[in-house]
Amino acid sequence: MPEKLNEKKLMEELNSLREKLSSQESLEKEIKDLRQSLKNAEEISSKMAMTSLDAVMTMDLSGQVIYASERAAQLYGAQSVSELVGKNVRIALDSEDIQRFDLNIKKLLSEGFVSGSEYIIKKQNGEAIYIELSSAVMKDNRGEPVGFISSIRDITRRKKLERELVENINKYKTLFESAYDAITVHEYLPGETDGRILEANEVACRMIGLSRGQLLKKKLSDFMPPEATGISRKAVQQIAQNGHCIFETVVRAEHITYQAEVSAHMIDFAGKKAVISVIRDISERKKTERILEDSARTVRKIMNGIIMAMEKLVEKKDVYTVGHQNRTADLAAAIASEMGLDKDRIAGIYIAAVIHDIGKIFISGSILNKKAKLTGDEYDIIKRHPQAGFDVLKNIDFPWPIAQIVLQHHERINGSGYPDGLKDGQILLESRIISIADVVEAITFERPYHEAYGIERALEEIERNKGILYDSEIVDVCLKLFREKGYVLNDELRDRDSIIF
Repeated sequence: MPEKLNEKKLMEELNSLREKLSSQESLEKEIKDLRQSLKNAEEISSKMAMTSLDAVMTMDLSGQVIYASERAAQLYGAQSVSELVGKNVRIALDSEDIQRFDLNIKKLLSEGFVSGSEYIIKKQNGEAIYIELSSAVMKDNRGEPVGFISSIRDITRRKKLERELVENINKYKTLFESAYDAITVHEYLPGETDGRILEANEVACRMIGLSRGQLLKKKLSDFMPPEATGISRKAVQQIAQNGHCIFETVVRAEHITYQAEVSAHMIDFAGKKAVISVIRDISERKKTERILEDSARTVRKIMNGIIMAMEKLVEKKDVYTVGHQNRTADLAAAIASEMGLDKDRIAGIYIAAVIHDIGKIFISGSILNKKAKLTGDEYDIIKRHPQAGFDVLKNIDFPWPIAQIVLQHHERINGSGYPDGLKDGQILLESRIISIADVVEAITFERPYHEAYGIERALEEIERNKGILYDSEIVDVCLKLFREKGYVLNDELRDRDSIIF
């Protein structure tokens, strides 16, 4: 009986031993698997640290470095990772940053994670850089903190850009507020004249007579009369097409109306399209311009009176010359206009043409009105009239080179003209125009020495000598006036004031 009991007990112990052995094998396998997982995790962590643009560092609770990535060594200016391991991270911080670092350690232990802490560190070569530190607490298997793992990012360039941005904002704010002109920024609303005012400087507030708070509730068009709406709409279209425009308008303030010049540009404002407008009060300038225009008109009236007096002098000498000069002037002005010359230059051409034969007052009437062919000596006397006209006019302060134009009106582009035998570009454009108008009129109408040959013969003359005696472009324009535009050369002349003023 005892033997059977011993055998049974032995079997139970054997089974128990087998169970323990199986459990131990299972545990060993689990430990092996855990070790492999840990190894894999370490490899992954190491590779992540190596490939990360940010530096990675682990440290104990005192701040002593346990592990550092290659990027961390580069960041601190160390030759190798081993130079960092065992050192306290505080040695790279200044006194103020050490205090903040210690406060953040307390916060880190309390909250478990702190991100975006900024510090200035000194690299081993003495160079100072900005870093951004994000850290998490590392704990043991009992849940007790044993250290920290930190991601470190170099933000030196970002801080530099931030400083530059602040400096630029301050600079532009200073310019904005110290500008002599009113400046506003308003919403850009396609199809609308303008949107709500988003920003305005002090000058704009003073010009309108409202506080900044009141002004920011308004639109720029609120201060323009109804008749200016079309101008505003056209300006918005130009801004949409070109990104900018300059226009003149009227600005109505509380107790006064300004004439204003507005320079508007499309900008990006807080991520949205907006329009910045520089508004200049040009009321005084416009007033001055009106005074100058009135003065210029008065001067030109006086000048016209002088020209009419000169015409009378010529008329006393030769009745044919006055009509000839007026018709020549009308045709010359028409040619100049068709060529696209500006109004002021056309006025100068007209005036020069009206008095281009003023020098003939010094020539005997018997020569001027002679019906027979002139002798060589008589023709030489006639050829003196451009120089005589120049001598009369040279000391009169015209706003155009009238004396020089008169001097050259008988020059020809091949050098065969008089008095100086000038060629092509040596001859003023104004003189080249008048010379063609002069020839056309002289052939068309009666003279003491020939009958009226008519316009077709006159046009044939300039067409035949185009590019020889006469400027080709001007000849073409003159022919176009008569043959295509219906110009008629007669005594029904255009109003002189409409040309001169």
